[in-house]
Amino acid sequence: TLTKPPSGSKQFTDTIIDRICVEILPKIHDKIEWLNIESSFINRILLSTNYPNLHTLVLHDLSLERARDLFTNRSYFICVFEYQLSSLVIHTDESQEATSSFEDINIFLYTQILTMFKNLQYLNFSPFAHPNNHQLTFNLSSPNVFSSTLLHLHVIVDTFEDCLYLLDGRFNQLHTFDVTIYFKNVSVSPLINNKVND
Repeated sequence: TLTKPPSGSKQFTDTIIDRICVEILPKIHDKIEWLNIESSFINRILLSTNYPNLHTLVLHDLSLERARDLFTNRSYFICVFEYQLSSLVIHTDESQEATSSFEDINIFLYTQILTMFKNLQYLNFSPFAHPNNHQLTFNLSSPNVFSSTLLHLHVIVDTFEDCLYLLDGRFNQLHTFDVTIYFKNVSVSPLINNKVND
């Protein structure tokens, strides 16, 4: 696990990360199966060596800008790990000032993650918060994303309709669904034609 010290100096952090990237990671890179890192370190960590056995990545404090860079179609991150990662956990930067683009970036990230990572089995997605739209919502944009590999989904959504949208059969192998629903705007649910696949 690599995270910044709560009140540590930047120079101290940079020195330690440099040492880890130059001296330690190249020696143990083939034994690493799980990386739990603060997103500000991801480029330095990933570019320091290759990780042939990495299957789980946990990103902490993912900023809006870094999210856009990492999850662009042909980014280094996607190119290297699109077939390798089976588990991905995203914890966004809660201290970041909210903007109206948070809803769009949440949908963008959700769509990119499920489209780009071909062998993803576990996704824990903690979307960017917004004062008027606290979590992932599909009321304005409903991406047509399917996955035949996703087994476990943990997500925070805005409404019950968002929950039903995720359970409409698009994840035909899903066996565990952890959801937190914020009922700030309770309304009558439209009829959703969910199917059970045998």
